[in-house]
Amino acid sequence: KRDGPASSAVFYWPQAVAAAPVDKILYIYDQGFNCIRKMELWGEFEVSTIAGGKSYSQPNAPDSNYGWRDGQGHEANFHCVTGMAVSRSGSIFVTDHPCHFSKANSYIMFHGIRRISPSGEVVTIAGQVGMGMKDGIGTDAAFAHPFSIAIDARDNLYVSDSKNNAIRIITKNRNVTTIAGNGKRGDVDG
Repeated sequence: KRDGPASSAVFYWPQAVAAAPVDKILYIYDQGFNCIRKMELWGEFEVSTIAGGKSYSQPNAPDSNYGWRDGQGHEANFHCVTGMAVSRSGSIFVTDHPCHFSKANSYIMFHGIRRISPSGEVVTIAGQVGMGMKDGIGTDAAFAHPFSIAIDARDNLYVSDSKNNAIRIITKNRNVTTIAGNGKRGDVDG
């Protein structure tokens, strides 16, 4: 059994973690089981799966639970979460992009930001299928391997858009704007 007290819970390649700012809770993206897990930081350190991870499978297998699907709890799927941030209201925000797919497939895979509500509902808030660098509202915006994410006191999200060599901001109304970087790599300050 994967879930339960920390002394018996099983992880398979934990990839990203974020602590809740107001609760004693740690959220973990478990790459091997392809799910978001919650660990209570008191008592027996109970571990539970809140989204994704319907069943274990290999990333490129025909029955794979890897991919991009919004949904409630175990019905949701993720490609590869590398960044997580938690709001004061308990929503979890994650970067999601292809990890295990060939370079050619990266152009037809989802690159974006997802929100997991406290009840476990997974919703895409920004990004789309395919790589790109486009500012816009929600799924009109495009990313290329969004990698890490941070949240400020006003619930603005800051995303490192790694293949675009840019830093992007997502406001509460899902407006995505590039605030640093122009898509070209380099070491020029300004």
